[in-house]
Amino acid sequence: MDSKVYGKRMIEYINLMRVAKGNLTWRQLADLAGTSVQNIYTKVNNGAMRATDLYMIADILGCDVKFIDRKTGKVWF
Repeated sequence: MDSKVYGKRMIEYINLMRVAKGNLTWRQLADLAGTSVQNIYTKVNNGAMRATDLYMIADILGCDVKFIDRKTGKVWF
């Protein structure tokens, strides 16, 4: 997947969860993550977000990251 497409999809997913979790602002999310809004956007838009970054954001939002087999629908972890 193209890193630009990946970045846009990642921002969409994070936005959906921010809203679902009580309209947490990007600033609040960044503060809880100990970083800046610009840093999060740069990592996502450049396709440079590490798994640890994603897990941390998911944890802050009260979510889990799952690996799901596209063919079978099986959740691996």
